[in-house]
Amino acid sequence: MILDRALVIGIILFQNVTTLDFMGPATYLEMIQPMLGQKTDFYTISDKVGGPIQPSYLMPLHASVTMEEAPRKWDILIIPGGPGATPYAKNEKLVSYARAAAENATDVLTVCTGGRILGATGLLDGKSATTNKIRFNEIAATYPNVKWVPHARWVEDGKWWTSSGVSAGLDMGHAYVAKKFGAEAATRIARTIEYVATTDGSEDPFAEITTGSPAPAASLPPVSAEAPIRVGVILFNNVTTLDFMGPATYLEFIQTMLGRKVEFTAIAEKAGAVQPLNLVPLHATVSMDQASQEWDILIIPGGPGAIPFAKNEKLVSYVRGAAEKSKDVLTVCTGGRILGATGLIDGKKATTNKLRFKEIAKDFPKVNWIEKARWVEDGKWWTSSGVSAGLDMGHAYVTAKFGKAVAERIARTIEYVADTDSLNDPFVSSVTASPAPLPGSGSPAPSTGTPTPGVPSPSSGAPATSVPGASSAAPAPSSGAPVPTTGAPLPSSGVPAPLPSATTAPGTPAPSTDLPGVVKPNPGATTCVRGSQGRKDLDAWCTSNCAMNFCPQSHCEPCA
Repeated sequence: MILDRALVIGIILFQNVTTLDFMGPATYLEMIQPMLGQKTDFYTISDKVGGPIQPSYLMPLHASVTMEEAPRKWDILIIPGGPGATPYAKNEKLVSYARAAAENATDVLTVCTGGRILGATGLLDGKSATTNKIRFNEIAATYPNVKWVPHARWVEDGKWWTSSGVSAGLDMGHAYVAKKFGAEAATRIARTIEYVATTDGSEDPFAEITTGSPAPAASLPPVSAEAPIRVGVILFNNVTTLDFMGPATYLEFIQTMLGRKVEFTAIAEKAGAVQPLNLVPLHATVSMDQASQEWDILIIPGGPGAIPFAKNEKLVSYVRGAAEKSKDVLTVCTGGRILGATGLIDGKKATTNKLRFKEIAKDFPKVNWIEKARWVEDGKWWTSSGVSAGLDMGHAYVTAKFGKAVAERIARTIEYVADTDSLNDPFVSSVTASPAPLPGSGSPAPSTGTPTPGVPSPSSGAPATSVPGASSAAPAPSSGAPVPTTGAPLPSSGVPAPLPSATTAPGTPAPSTDLPGVVKPNPGATTCVRGSQGRKDLDAWCTSNCAMNFCPQSHCEPCA
């Protein structure tokens, strides 16, 4: 499905949205421009233009258009969830816009409790759908005319695509792109962002959470008197948003889980809107000239913009000072290029994006680059492989700093099966691959697209700050994210074989009342388990989760 115009994609934003919700499908959709030459125009929609729009605890977002000036016809409308979805679904003015936009859209994708918003429109009545598993029973009771499917990672019913909680949006994004643009395109995007996608919508290891009642808000821990955890996130034009969203998502849940306040600050050359790769603008809260250089945690993402950033001494100088003074430094993907340019990891162990591994290792030969690693920890320096590996590094970091139980509970809350073995790197073979376009696609130039009459361009009202050496235009396919000709070993079909449908583990206890949807640990469980179908990457996950009486047969099996 390659159009001779731009795909018009709208993302509904609101206060207390969960950013990772929409980033799952949006990441897949942003990659079809460099992969296939299909131009994409992303709009973020809110009741007010500009920023900041404050997500749950993360750094602010930036709305490009208001509901009044937004296009009335979307090719794809994305509705995320989050705590703010509850008041949104009760506000008839906001629901009225969502109803009109969804009704006129070609396809509608909801993630997590975004299903609550779509349910409030009445458009899902009689349709099959799913939603966040912790809030599943509550949402199903509120909108009983919807055919809610409790055991599903995502559900497709005509133009209506709905996914389970948070990280399930990545799998739905994979499935959507596979259907609309072909399985090979989806698989290659997955390799580029280094994500092991679930390709079976009925595969849902978190379905049994729906058997419990969510903990009331009052049961969450009170805000700790300890000093807030100060997190700085480096932003720049042509950054890959999902890079920093991995560790940041884990860190934002520290406040929910432990009551320890977490303060995020987005830092760029200039404060204001920052234009990521093909996607919607971000909002930098402070310029480097005014930003602190002392952070509890400094996150450095990657993306095409990391190349000019690493060559700009003014920008590198800020990162050098901040990284040196910060307690911990986390890089994702080609963020390792930026940290390498500071000279601070000379002699240290590190890893980076596998498609650019050799190039970066050559540019910074004094770093002890580890080829086969999902992430690497060397003292205060934490570096991860490409894009989605940031989620696994975030899991490992929270485990190291706040405990294994906290990390596992966050993973369950965002419905993410974390890889807990840093040496399990299914994309290491990409290091030897040569980036190439899809077979038969040549090197297509993005279509110029036809603007919607009377509608501002996606960047209208959100001018991007300039980074020396970085183009403000959307990159041509040859300069975008590369596509490997070979990657992680795949079956002959070119698509990872799905795991079998999950079955509920017997004897699962009722969820704990101290945290939503979490079963209490069972330290006495000693039965040996491993990943099913030879999935060694799930061995550690099965060992820890089965010990907590959370042992879906779709992922785990007894040792031989």
